[in-house]
Amino acid sequence: MAADTIHRVDAAYPPAGDADGAREAALHALAREIDGTPRRPRRRALMVATGAVAVTLAGAGVVGLVLPGDGGQGLARADAATVRVLETGADAAERAPGGPVVGRGQYLYTHSQNLVQVTSVAVGGAETTYLERNERRSWIGPDGSLRLVSDSAAVRFLTGDRAAYEAERARLTQEGPSDDRYPGEDVTTADAFANAGASDADLAERYDDPQAAADLLHEAAGRYGGKEAVDEMFVMVGDGLRESDLSPRARAALFRAAAYIPGVMADGEARDSAGRAGIAVSREQDGVREELIFDPRTSALLEERSVVTGPVDRLPGVPPGTVISRGTYLETGVVDSDTATP
Repeated sequence: MAADTIHRVDAAYPPAGDADGAREAALHALAREIDGTPRRPRRRALMVATGAVAVTLAGAGVVGLVLPGDGGQGLARADAATVRVLETGADAAERAPGGPVVGRGQYLYTHSQNLVQVTSVAVGGAETTYLERNERRSWIGPDGSLRLVSDSAAVRFLTGDRAAYEAERARLTQEGPSDDRYPGEDVTTADAFANAGASDADLAERYDDPQAAADLLHEAAGRYGGKEAVDEMFVMVGDGLRESDLSPRARAALFRAAAYIPGVMADGEARDSAGRAGIAVSREQDGVREELIFDPRTSALLEERSVVTGPVDRLPGVPPGTVISRGTYLETGVVDSDTATP
């Protein structure tokens, strides 16, 4: 029922030019249909005095905020319908039970199917870029220890030396599945966020204040990875929703902040590669659209993928519509050994 409604909304109210707010109203109705209850009123007014100054653009169907450090020029216009859809995810995250608690001797198990872009350089210098499919099962202990079982295969040549690609495909076929264990050196998602200055507690405190959450995420993004801050903000949202040990309110804060990342839009109904229905939000940058598909009833991240939309310097000749990376998250749960499954 919800998927049909999303389809009707997208057909009747495309994202651009929604000056009369019709698409927002329709998606507001969709939010009620998804969980059968009216949306709860926000506990704080939208205009909150934080490091990010919020403004409403009258008659434009958008709201926005000025990100600190942008000299007042970095107005992030949030499509009102996108705010509504991500609010659905945030509310579902708040209602979700607490994140998995991994005790001593236990492991967080995750089963995923992935499509990754690989660039390989052969001994003689021949370079090839291709898509690799892998089935991945991981067990992560409370100390960061990891068991990773992965079965990989080269499935599509993209660019470079085709002979080198064929050699890589043969190598992966010969090697077969891998089964590796790593000591407790990896940090959890919550650790990585805290190291960048956006701890679980800090995010959770801002769960119902999207301006403050976006402000915090923007400040942390510069310390989180190597991309520009606004690009890294979307990366952090994906990381925080995937295989994550963040609390429900911290996850809710990520959903709400995502609407204020420049370029983020709600795409409506989508199905992941396993056929599950969800809602997609995306952001396009440098000829590639990054998509996140989440279940609006549970807030779970079902899939993330990168799709070519135009010319990409590093992938000459790769046509628009090509999926160049994908992660589909099928099962997760706490188990009592690094060989058990839920």
